[in-house]
Amino acid sequence: MKATLLPSGKYRVQVLAGHDENGKRIVKSFTAAREWEALRMAGEFLNDGKGYHSEIRDAMTVFDAFEDYILSRDNLLSPSTIQGYRVIQRSRLQSIMNIRN
Repeated sequence: MKATLLPSGKYRVQVLAGHDENGKRIVKSFTAAREWEALRMAGEFLNDGKGYHSEIRDAMTVFDAFEDYILSRDNLLSPSTIQGYRVIQRSRLQSIMNIRN
């Protein structure tokens, strides 16, 4: 997680809260006067059972983790990198792809 200093002088931390029915990411934002407070609030959200990651932690397979990572980086990485990740997802580590964490 990373805190961003806003023009107001406050700090904001954004975390992924899930995806809607159309696959669009839902982002939860935490704002506080001090950086450590914003980071603490975001950390509590993720760790207390209400956050996206804590809800799916037990049900996620290795394949799901690959998919989640690729979707989260889709707009940040080049198409050739995403294509390479898809090749890895389809062809490598098949013996562990269905293992739940």
